[in-house]
Amino acid sequence: MNSLIKDKLFYFKRKIRLNKIKTLIETNPPRVEMIILNWNRLDLLQKTLRSLLATTPPHWEVHIVDNNSTDGSRQWLMEEAKKNQRLHNHLLESNQGGEALNSVLVAVKSDFILISENDLEYKPGWYQEMLIPFFIWPNLGQLSPLSPFPDLNNGEYWIVKPHTSMNYLNIQIHEALGNIGTSCLIRRQLIEQGVRWQNLLIPNTNIKMPADALFSDMVRQRNMQSAWSAMSQVINWGHSIKTWNQDKDYYQKNWDAKANFGIDGLGKMAQIESDISEQEPAEQIRILKNKCGEYIQEAQALKSRIYYIQRKLQNHLVLRNLEPLNEESIIFIDGGNGFTPNERELCNFNFNKKIITFEFNIMPKSEIKTIRWDPIEGALCKIKIHSVEIFDGNQASRRLNLSDLTFSKSETIDSWIVFKTSDPMVFIKTPFTPTRLNVQAEFFIL
Repeated sequence: MNSLIKDKLFYFKRKIRLNKIKTLIETNPPRVEMIILNWNRLDLLQKTLRSLLATTPPHWEVHIVDNNSTDGSRQWLMEEAKKNQRLHNHLLESNQGGEALNSVLVAVKSDFILISENDLEYKPGWYQEMLIPFFIWPNLGQLSPLSPFPDLNNGEYWIVKPHTSMNYLNIQIHEALGNIGTSCLIRRQLIEQGVRWQNLLIPNTNIKMPADALFSDMVRQRNMQSAWSAMSQVINWGHSIKTWNQDKDYYQKNWDAKANFGIDGLGKMAQIESDISEQEPAEQIRILKNKCGEYIQEAQALKSRIYYIQRKLQNHLVLRNLEPLNEESIIFIDGGNGFTPNERELCNFNFNKKIITFEFNIMPKSEIKTIRWDPIEGALCKIKIHSVEIFDGNQASRRLNLSDLTFSKSETIDSWIVFKTSDPMVFIKTPFTPTRLNVQAEFFIL
């Protein structure tokens, strides 16, 4: 069976699997229990609750955890609960911040749990769009209803959040390279494994914010992924120009508080708000679109770099002052004793070129039987190999066939070798001991 037929069979198997998942979600979706965390902002709470009730099956329950609101939220919630058996109020006598979620989380029994802030309006079809990725990626533990890109059509303003894209046929999500905020759909498995909410305590204020970065870190510590949705499944009223202008004092306190923790983007947003506050709405939107465009371009230019600065960005991502990206590709040589660090060669390359030439000069100490090529370290990637050429001591060359290569933890999709590990390896059988290896390939960070 040739590779083209194998590729087509692989594609159709994936398509059949995806169709089965979509049918399941449409006809018999797994139950999702929903939890709204509320503290004041009654008008936005009403949008959130009403949208959840309108867009979900009638047997799904909604829990509202109120942190001792003083704006009439509690009274309204009690009246609504009398009219709708789906609603379960948890009215606290003090503000417990994000930790208030924990007692409800351990009590719910559904396989999936939605945790929602009180400033989102859920769009029709949101749960279908958000459940499908959990059945495609078994290690997905936490998915935001928001996209990493600002929803300009609905007036959201924010920065592009750091991410790397994941694709399965026409389904896409964006793995987060930081936290994804408080609102998210999670597997109950995480709660069973001890993941809990904690608070960020702001000195000299009564603000207790959910420690969403710590929550996402705990998800990853369980070998699960945190991700953004491909498209926003909500209208983010809490980050809209209209809402922010209506209650600037409230949001200013939150900006100042979050800035103390180095949460990325808030300082920039506060400056933008100051710049546009006196402008007409149409002009505000124009300015914000330009600003978001700058961030999108900046994020795209840095896409390949993010994996290599990820560990330095635990609390804050600085998308400025980065040098042009040059990385190292490595080969290890097996002369019969296995691959050892002492028998290796390096070459530098630049991601900006479409087709990259990896050139290794080899100083063999003995007969070479196999070469292990590590295209890159610490990143999921895919490669399309155009040619592999080896040279002997007289510089006579021989071009190898793809059949001479084997790949670690990968699959072939449309001539691309897609690695499923962040430590990709290519094993090259050599018919003679080479002194030089050239590989021409297209290279893409996933």
